[in-house]
Amino acid sequence: MKPHFTFTVTLLLAHGVSMLQAADKVDFEQQIKPVLEFNCVRCHGPEKPKGALRLDTRAGALKGGDSGTALVPGKPDQSPLYTSTTLPTDDDKHMPPKGDPLKKEETELLRRWIEQGAQWPEGMPPLIARKLEAAPAADETEVVANIHKLIMSRLEVTSESQMKSYTNDIPGSPVNYAMVPIRSGEFLMGSPDRESGRKPDESPQHRVKISAFWMGQCEVTWNEFELFMYPDEERKFKETMKTDPYVDKV
Repeated sequence: MKPHFTFTVTLLLAHGVSMLQAADKVDFEQQIKPVLEFNCVRCHGPEKPKGALRLDTRAGALKGGDSGTALVPGKPDQSPLYTSTTLPTDDDKHMPPKGDPLKKEETELLRRWIEQGAQWPEGMPPLIARKLEAAPAADETEVVANIHKLIMSRLEVTSESQMKSYTNDIPGSPVNYAMVPIRSGEFLMGSPDRESGRKPDESPQHRVKISAFWMGQCEVTWNEFELFMYPDEERKFKETMKTDPYVDKV
C-alpha cells in the first residue's frame, strides 16, 4: 500500500505544479501586447523605426536593429527589450525614453514572458501604436458638471401639465430654437388589411403607448410640406424636370 500511496501523492504534486505553471503563464495578447503598443511601437513601428528596430512584429524584435537583437527567447537578461526598461531613468539607454517608465509589474511581465520563450501568436497582424487618453482637466470637469446640473434642472418636471413650449438661444451664436411638448397617449398604428392603397410592408394594426417628449419646431414651405406628405410628388417633379424642355431652359 505504501508504494501505491507514494505514487498517488507524486501524481497529485505533479498535477498541482503543472496547474500552477499554466496559471502563471503570461498571455501575450492580454498582457504583453498592450505594453508594447502603448510604450514601444510608436518609436519602433513600420514607419521610420528608431535605430532600425521594429517591435511591432516578432520577426522584427528577433532581427533587431543597429544595436543588435532586442529579443532572445528564454534569456531575459540578454534581451534589451526587457533590460532597457530596468535601467535608471537618467540612463541614455533607458526605455521608453519619454514619458513615465514602465511599472514594476509591466517589466516583470516582460521578463517572465521572455523567460517562458517569448511566445507570439502566429498570424497576428503587426501591432499598432496606441496612446493613453488624457484625463480631463479640473476646469473641464467643472464645466461638464455645471452643464449636467443645468440639464437636470430642466428635467425636473413632475407632471405632463408642466411641459410648456419654450424658445432658447444657443450660447455664443445668434441662433435660437423652439421646443414644443408632444403629449403622451395611446395610438392605433398601422393600416387595416382592406384599406385602399395599403402597401405590403405596412405592419398590421396595433396599439402603442408613448410618453410625453419634446420635439424641435421648425418652419417649412408649403412645397416642402407637400414633398413630406406626398413623397410621390417629388418623383413626379424630378421626372418633369427631365422631360419638360421649357423647365430645362429655366
